[in-house]
Amino acid sequence: MVNQLEKMISIYNRMIREYLNRELRPYNLSESNFYYVLFICDQPGISQKQLLHQLFRQQSIVTKAVNYLIKNDW
Repeated sequence: MVNQLEKMISIYNRMIREYLNRELRPYNLSESNFYYVLFICDQPGISQKQLLHQLFRQQSIVTKAVNYLIKNDW
């Protein structure tokens, strides 16, 4: 039962990610970049350090994502 539930959650997660990637492609965003934009819009002025703690990511990953967004005028 648990394995079946994990499998269904995994499939659903993949479907959502694929859908988001397809819909966001014209805006030069991926689903992961989209979540950064959501966090930043929800909390304008948030620092990278605060973003890092809210997203539970390593600093290098957050820095790369933020630099990518800046480079692409987001």
